[in-house]
Amino acid sequence: MLRNRQTKQDSRGGARAPRRTEHSPYFSAPPRLCESLSWTPSRSGFGVLLALAMLSSPCHAQTPAANANSPAVQAALDLPRTLPRHYIEAAGALVDLGRADLAGPILEELIALNLDDTAKAELVDHVGSAVLLRMSRSTALPATVAPFVQSCLDASMAVRSSPERLAELTKLLSDPARVGAALEEIGQTGEAGVAYFVAALATAQDDEQRNRIREALVRLAPESTPALYAALQSDNPAVRTQAAYALGQAGAPQAVALLVAPAVVAPYDSAEAKAARWSLQELTDTLPSTASADAVISKELKQIAAGVPVMRPNANGQVALWVWDQKGAQRVDVPLHDAGVVFSAWLARDRWRLAPQSEAKRIDAVVFDLERVALLKSHGVDAAPYKELEADKLPTYDLSQGLACALAGARHGAARRLCELLGERKDVAALHSGGGLPSALSRALSSPSRSVRFAALSAIMAINPQSPYAGSNRLIDAVIDFAAGGGTPSAVVAMPNQQRSSTLAGLLNGQQVDGMPTNRGDRAIDLAAGPNVEMAFVDLAILLPGVRETLFQIRRGPGGGELPIALLASEGRLDEAKKIASEHSRVVAFPRPQTPAAVEAIVARLRGFTPGMDDMQVRDDRAAKARDWLTGLITSGPQFYNLAGKALEVAALLASLPPSEAIKPLAVTGAPEAQRMLIDYVNAASLPIADRRAAAEALAENIAAHGILLDSNELLTQYDRYNASESADAETQQVLGRVLDALERRQPDSEKRPQVDAE
Repeated sequence: MLRNRQTKQDSRGGARAPRRTEHSPYFSAPPRLCESLSWTPSRSGFGVLLALAMLSSPCHAQTPAANANSPAVQAALDLPRTLPRHYIEAAGALVDLGRADLAGPILEELIALNLDDTAKAELVDHVGSAVLLRMSRSTALPATVAPFVQSCLDASMAVRSSPERLAELTKLLSDPARVGAALEEIGQTGEAGVAYFVAALATAQDDEQRNRIREALVRLAPESTPALYAALQSDNPAVRTQAAYALGQAGAPQAVALLVAPAVVAPYDSAEAKAARWSLQELTDTLPSTASADAVISKELKQIAAGVPVMRPNANGQVALWVWDQKGAQRVDVPLHDAGVVFSAWLARDRWRLAPQSEAKRIDAVVFDLERVALLKSHGVDAAPYKELEADKLPTYDLSQGLACALAGARHGAARRLCELLGERKDVAALHSGGGLPSALSRALSSPSRSVRFAALSAIMAINPQSPYAGSNRLIDAVIDFAAGGGTPSAVVAMPNQQRSSTLAGLLNGQQVDGMPTNRGDRAIDLAAGPNVEMAFVDLAILLPGVRETLFQIRRGPGGGELPIALLASEGRLDEAKKIASEHSRVVAFPRPQTPAAVEAIVARLRGFTPGMDDMQVRDDRAAKARDWLTGLITSGPQFYNLAGKALEVAALLASLPPSEAIKPLAVTGAPEAQRMLIDYVNAASLPIADRRAAAEALAENIAAHGILLDSNELLTQYDRYNASESADAETQQVLGRVLDALERRQPDSEKRPQVDAE
């Protein structure tokens, strides 16, 4: 029968092997010391310590000078030191006698032996880790002792957690006489043991083998619980069954929300359902109904959304997240927020399984699952959607509903994928919604995430609507924004002192990042909306507004939804910064950096939040694509986008392009600035004559369509330039003459000259 992990016996009924504690003896007394004390060692092994304690009791107290010649001290010094453990035994006895000054040189002799890892591991096996740890913590012993002890413990762990040793321990689990000792040793293998037994569970071929592996994973809790959570999502029902039993045995309260759906949805008499019910009985003393299971899951989802952690993070704010698929299980360390995203996807899927007839819950589950997939891919895990939640099978209306849900929940990975699916569908219905309001796809053009905005823009350009739709005015702004991108990434630097901001911006330049310094929070918010912003550095002491409002507004602004942010703290305020950072995703606290190395480390950490997000190549590719779209919209329409209302913005953008790329769209841009730019290209002697000639023809086209938009002074200046070209080459004169022809709205003389037939 299965037993709870806290019981005194293991699940197989065998008594557990006693743990070695800090009260274990340093050594079993060797004959010489026992003879000098006229004492025979007992089987318990405590005799020598008892005898030495009696000799060092108050009635035997002596001064250090006298104690140096005491029988106990001398006996400890005379212990044979032919094996490494003898050094520890002698040093331990001297430490207990209050003579750490004599124990130190003995330990230094041991360190000087330069033991290999095998000998160090054997040393730990002989004397125990508790003995070594006590010595490492002693301030009376040399400083070299602690590193030596740690190296011994590391060597012992490497041996204990080697695949060969773990395989041996797995076999011992089937021996009732040795199962307790085997489980005791397995419990000390840590993450290495978890990885081994998780892989073993994935490949186990029979229930007996799986049962033994489960006992090992239970003994490894809580290190093993993240892997067991993930195992509940396995395609293999036998794996799910073992995981359900193990979580109940391990007493993992976080598992309750993950177990209620299997307990209700799985066939009642199935092994999986029985395991889930057994564990819930162990954890909560109750069994769920469909309604109560839904309530438990919904409550857990709300708590995760409110920032309640799903697991305890390490010192770096990371947690171990396991992914279980057809290829087996793999571990990835992720920020606590990201672990919550994956848990939410699992729970949303289970909530839909409780009510499969609910379209709303299905769409919600699809959105959460797409976010899970996008997040895992950003961490290098090639995840795939669950088969029953594949979004490409949904109709256009449901995809649009899912996109609306993703936008409302700031689930940018899911929103990006749904935009891509709508673009692939090329269904104009995605651009229309009830009540004449902008569709979800149109609203996505205003998402705080640049990747979502570009995905929405790509989708609309793929759909290529030929009639107006609600929200169409947002498209040109998005095209211009992305067309202006590309080039070197930039970073917002907001510190209360402008000089400090400028200094940090200079250090960022060494990392190929253009720092944009400011000493005001409102200016930082504006800068964060720029097209090339890759990260932000915000000081805890920033004002106008303060740091919390600045972070909030950056997150809500264009491009700020996924922006990694370093929250900088002055000396003594780092804990305060960490608390604020924990309230946001992709925000991490750092001390104010003073050196290039510190800045480099921060940049690397921020880029690690979203690998590959908007790097230089991505921005360049997006900018090139957006410029192609803009040229197409200018030259071919459709006209309902009303580019004339954005003529100045378009002209300003085109001014940043090479002339060979800007000339064609300038020809159809109805703005004075467009005509000025074309005239400047014509007059630029440094440009190839082909580009100058093309600019002259583009100017003629522009004037024919929009009239002359230049003022009289600009016209007179161009006539003066033509007159001054008397000594220029014939091609230059011809190009300048073509400009005057365009200004006078007439064709070139060569085209008006009558043709003479050859005789």
